[in-house]
Amino acid sequence: MNLGWKLAAELRGQAPAGLLDTYETERRPAAERVVMQTQAQSTLIAPGSGVTALRELFTELLRDPANVKRIAEMMAGADLRYDMGVRDAHPLVGRWAPDLTLRTATGTVRLAELTRSARPMLLDLTEDASLGQAVSADRIDVVTARADGPEPAATALLLRPDGYVAWASAAARPDAAERDELRAAVRRWFG
Repeated sequence: MNLGWKLAAELRGQAPAGLLDTYETERRPAAERVVMQTQAQSTLIAPGSGVTALRELFTELLRDPANVKRIAEMMAGADLRYDMGVRDAHPLVGRWAPDLTLRTATGTVRLAELTRSARPMLLDLTEDASLGQAVSADRIDVVTARADGPEPAATALLLRPDGYVAWASAAARPDAAERDELRAAVRRWFG
């Protein structure tokens, strides 16, 4: 997904300068982690009493759902945080977007379902739902909604087509500075 949306933007002539260059810096750490995980898994199937003790330890650790979740996130690459070029960014920036359940004008839907189009998306959960006016909707899908369930960690998310958060806000009513940050993130990632 990371390379696919960037290549598509380049082929359409819509990619900002340097977009393709971000592929290696983002995905190399993921590739290195795959190699490390493969080596660790290979070690766990080797014979020997030391490895048997290690397997028993892992079996014990995997009884804890938090450890299972952590390992599953590692194996899926969901534990990685990409550098989105923003200092002091919201904690979700650079991470995979959480799969929120949302109430929209057309009904209840999961965020994962809304991202199937593989287009950039601004998810606006703010009180006045006015953030969509801050961006051009020709390249970005704007979805206004309310979270259905626990309060999300953010009130607005700018999502890349690969599901990673390029910008986020926790403000109920983002101010002019945050709107400027949003527009800067749109230019950086989508031209």
